[in-house]
Amino acid sequence: MTTTSIRPDGRQADQIRPLEIVQGLLHRPDGSAQFALDKTSTLAAVYGPMEIKIRDEKVDRATIEVNYKPLTGQSGVRDRWVEFNVRRTFEGVVLTALHPNTLIRIELQESRVHGSEISAAFNAATMALMDAGVPMRTIVGSVSCAIDDQGTLLLDPTEHEIETATSFHIFAFDSEMQGALFNDSIGSFTPEQYNACHEICRKSVSKIFSFMRTAVEKKLLTQVQQLQKE
Repeated sequence: MTTTSIRPDGRQADQIRPLEIVQGLLHRPDGSAQFALDKTSTLAAVYGPMEIKIRDEKVDRATIEVNYKPLTGQSGVRDRWVEFNVRRTFEGVVLTALHPNTLIRIELQESRVHGSEISAAFNAATMALMDAGVPMRTIVGSVSCAIDDQGTLLLDPTEHEIETATSFHIFAFDSEMQGALFNDSIGSFTPEQYNACHEICRKSVSKIFSFMRTAVEKKLLTQVQQLQKE
């Protein structure tokens, strides 16, 4: 296995695409964020904690609801799968016990599609939850990896790279780096290849976390500067 080849977009095999994060770009939700991996982009909006229907109340914790909308067309089985796994992951991260009998709703909308959309969705959800001030025990970051027919590991693969890969792996990690909170792997691969993908994603997610921290710091600095002008 190798991670040293040059890809069509000019990246090394072990490079993540250019990152972009914008928080607070929507006014109606309690929190919002757009997370982009170059031409892949997902918009997230968070509502809550807010009132919930009595039949859906949990007396000991908040309920988390996730809605995922594709770029075009109606939601399908894949979108329900994304909703389930994003919800399950954040149920273990959000401090839901602090807000019993309430609802926290996460809305995810694909903005641009060019590979690794699910990783973008996890990262956008994290940033929107932070923007909404929802308490979490840790933050979540996600990176994907594909293996091509030459055995090369391609970090943060594009749509074409995923389509032509022998396997594709999605990981979501907590910021304490204690292990994967979520993983999904499809295709044909050996245990050694899986472990190699896990390791390169685990190491690379630190770049995601660093970029997230920088984005939050920039937003806070902007808010402070605005207050000083008033």
